Amino acid sequence: MNKKIVVFLLVLCLGLSFSGVSIAEFDISIFEKNKLFLLETDPDSNITLIRFAGNDSKPFTIFKSDNEYDVINMYILLIPDFPALLCLEYAVYPIIDATNFILFDENTSGTFEVLSSIEYETIETIRVLFSSKSLSLIKEYIDEQITSIKFKVIGETNAAGELLVDTGKLKLLYEYYEKAGGMTQNFKLFDKFLPVIIEK
Repeated sequence: MNKKIVVFLLVLCLGLSFSGVSIAEFDISIFEKNKLFLLETDPDSNITLIRFAGNDSKPFTIFKSDNEYDVINMYILLIPDFPALLCLEYAVYPIIDATNFILFDENTSGTFEVLSSIEYETIETIRVLFSSKSLSLIKEYIDEQITSIKFKVIGETNAAGELLVDTGKLKLLYEYYEKAGGMTQNFKLFDKFLPVIIEK
């Protein structure tokens, strides 16, 4: 298991909390009974994912890649006593043992440190978490109507490809996240633990 995943899970188990807006202050009620969204809660960890309902309702889809198998999704990740985070999840075969995920277009690139885990001994799930600094990338895609971006995954082996951006779906998710209080949270520990480099 990725070393950073172990540390991250240890932090969760210790129940460390963040000052500022907590999960209790993130208004989940705007997603409940809303047909646009699906809420999935793990009964053991009480971790909730908020995603668009329907497999064809995704802000990002893979246009092309050099992997045998991959799939991408985006959702809001709710962990008790932690900030609510937008999460880009990339599942890939074969295993890359990823350390970094890079999103880039003609003008801007974002290099993320990631959390990764191995599922079923063959598929790697890579999670890119957006916080204060990296949310500017999402806003840029929306404001500039960027419909195609490229990505690279850096690890024991590397991978690359291109994503199509549904800016309408991305804007809707971003606006609901903002309306629920997502933009006023304290991201300091996440920014330190999972840093991102934005270059223009």
